[in-house]
This record gives sequence, C-alpha cells and structure tokens, in this order.
Amino acid sequence: MENMKDLILYSQDEGIAKITLNRPESLNALNLELLLSLSETLDKVKVDQNVRAVIITGAGEKIFSVGADIKLLHSLTPLEVRDLAKLAVEITHKIESLGKVVVAAINGTALGGGLEIAEACMLRIAASHAQLGHPEVRIGAVAGFGGTTRLPRLIGKGRAAELLLTGNSINAEQAYNMGLVNKVVEPGKLLIEAENMIRGILSQSPIAVKLTWEALHHGLNLTLEESAQLDANYFGLVASTEDFKIGTKSFIDKTTPVYSKITNKEHVIQVAAQLFLKNGNTSMDEVMKISKVSKSNIYYHFKNKEDLQLAVVKYWTSLYETCLIEALKQDYRPVRERLSDFTELLLGGVIERNGVGNCPFISLYIKSSEQSSEVKDAITLFFREIEPIVIKIFKQGKDNNEFNKTVHPKQMALLFLSTLEGSLILGVMMKDPLLIKQTIDNFFLLLD
Repeated sequence: MENMKDLILYSQDEGIAKITLNRPESLNALNLELLLSLSETLDKVKVDQNVRAVIITGAGEKIFSVGADIKLLHSLTPLEVRDLAKLAVEITHKIESLGKVVVAAINGTALGGGLEIAEACMLRIAASHAQLGHPEVRIGAVAGFGGTTRLPRLIGKGRAAELLLTGNSINAEQAYNMGLVNKVVEPGKLLIEAENMIRGILSQSPIAVKLTWEALHHGLNLTLEESAQLDANYFGLVASTEDFKIGTKSFIDKTTPVYSKITNKEHVIQVAAQLFLKNGNTSMDEVMKISKVSKSNIYYHFKNKEDLQLAVVKYWTSLYETCLIEALKQDYRPVRERLSDFTELLLGGVIERNGVGNCPFISLYIKSSEQSSEVKDAITLFFREIEPIVIKIFKQGKDNNEFNKTVHPKQMALLFLSTLEGSLILGVMMKDPLLIKQTIDNFFLLLD
C-alpha cells in the first residue's frame, strides 16, 4: 500500500492553495489511497479560512491524470468497483461545492477519471500539449466518476456523446473550441495563468462570486423558471450587502470598487452562539450588528440562519468537549457540576418560549422533523462524539470512589447519554422542556 501522505502534494501562498496529484510513476492514475488523500485534503481546505481559491494539477510536465488505475479496477469485485466510483463521485461533488474558487490546471494528458476531476472544477486551463478524453468505453466501462453528468452540461449532449461513445481524445485547442477548457496556454505559463485568473475573480465581491457560482451550479438542475427565480432571489440577497452598495456607487462615481475583506468565521459563530444562548433565537441582522461584520461577510460563510445554527451546534460540541476534558483533571463533584451546567446550557435555562422552550437544540430538533435531516444528524452525531469523553468522566468518578464499584463506567456513561438524548426527544415530542430538565435532574439524584 502506498503512503497516502505522498500521493497528494499541498502548498499555499497568499490565499491560493495548490493540490497536486502525485503518482507520476503511474501517470497520476487514481487509486484508492490517492482518492482518500485527496478527499481529506479537500475537507481541510474547505474549513481553512486562509484559503480563498484552489488550483488542482498533476505532478510532472506531461500528465494531469490518466484516470482510474486500470490494474486496480481489474483486481476488484463489482461491488468494490462501485464503492471506488462512489468515493470518486463524492470527491468531485466536494470540489464543485467547496465554496471557494477552484481551477484545474491541466498540465498534460487528462483522461477518464482525471478529466472528471477537472470537469468538477469551476474553470479549466490547459497546457497547449494536453490531450483530453473519455476512453472508458474502450475497456468496456462507462465514465463512472461523474463524466456522463458533467460533460454534456459543459459542452452539450451531442459533443459529449461523441467523446463518451467513441472514446476518442481531443487536443487542447479542440477542447477550447468546444468549451471544455476556458483557456489554452504554453506549458511554462500554466500555473501563472491559473493564478492570474483566480486573482481576477478574487478581486470581485466575495459574496457575489460565491452566489453566482451557486446560482450557476444549482440552476442547471432546475427548470428554466425555477432557475430564473433562484437568480432573482440571489440578486435580492446581494442587494442587501455592503458590497452591492460599494459596487453600484463605484460604477456611478467611475471609481474602482474596493470590496470588504472576509472576516474570521469563528468570530461570527461565537457571537451567534452567545445570542442563541441569551435569546433562544436570533437573526442574521442581529449577528451582523453585534459582531460588527458586514452582511456580505456573514453570507459568504453561511447561506442562511439554519446554516449558522448548525455551525453553532458544532461550536458548542467543541466547547463542551474542552470543558469536560478540563473536568477530568478534577474530582467528581466539579465534574457533576460541569455536566449540570451543560444541561442548563442545553435547555437555555428552561425558559418557556412559544411552548417549546428557548433551547436552540430543541428548536433544531423540531425543525429537523419538518425541514432538514441534516439537523437531526448533527444532534445525533453530537451524542456519538461525546460518548468516549463521558465514559472517561464516569471512569474518573469510579476511580474516586464516587460510584458503586459493581457498575461499569461505560454502562453508566451510556445510560447517561441515552437518558439525555431520550429525554430530549421525548420533551420535544411533548413540547415540554421542563420534562427534559426533570429527567436529567432525577438522573443526577441517582448518582448522589
């Protein structure tokens, strides 16, 4: 098995990250290890606030990537081939929805899965000697990494059918003429041109760039009327931002606009977390006012209030973990108090609000049954993530003779977690936050 660390080369300079597919001895063919490493790298880039754009290229001067490793495919079972393709599809989706400008610098031959990675990028620049194609049919396969979906959207159904059904390759100039690549340059200028294109985009309003790409990307999957409506909604959204005022005023004044810089995402989350804790709810306008961050910046990081709420849930999870890890260094009593404090945080003080309490967790749970499974998944994941930490806490309590020696710490911890999660769900179902607090308080009485 190859070292995953060496299969993807990563560097960053002035907000532009470069991801290099690095299996030159195998023509940068895509095997499982390379795909996993690429997936992990994309995950890190997505949350790195210092990265505003990405260039994806291949190691060497002649090969971008020849696609899936054929020797590997030949050795896999049909189910394993499908799993490999699913992983690749997830990766191309990550590229497409990274929330940052992504440019493929096609430094040479790009075939099959390699070309499919490039097709998922916002833009593509090719070296003049590059060859591009989908030869999958020539080995009795299909373009299973997203090519049959993205290629016709880029160049039209007829031309896509010709490339996919014949397996023929085209040169860089032909790819440019049919719209598959945006620019063709001499090999030595490839990365320079990619950076120049990126910097031109980054000089525009960040929120306008982000929403333009989202409207373009998502609009292709909608009807003409729905897509136009999405455009109108995004137009209205950017009109509420400071960047819109800056841009329109600069046009009138015939000056060069200077758009707002991207503010640290964590600052916005912390402000939102405190507002949720205080009021049980908040608005993007409140976050903007308290954090002193422009609306452009807030909408750059978060699509809507629900998106911000999920970020707050993750923030509290991290905060709670830190709190409990610190508590492990102390005796049982402070640990119990820490847990009790958390239940108060969880319930938002058990203040009645609209009949369901003001707890953001409760509100999210209710919304999850009506709107988004992602919210419920986030809460469930929260309980799974804190399980090992809670087990440590109860083990600490047992070591300090605070628990009955016959009770295993893990059993006690799982009982606590199931009680907490169960009472939360039951309290939500009955719309009675007091039931949640009573259940948890009774549980602590058992510990005493």
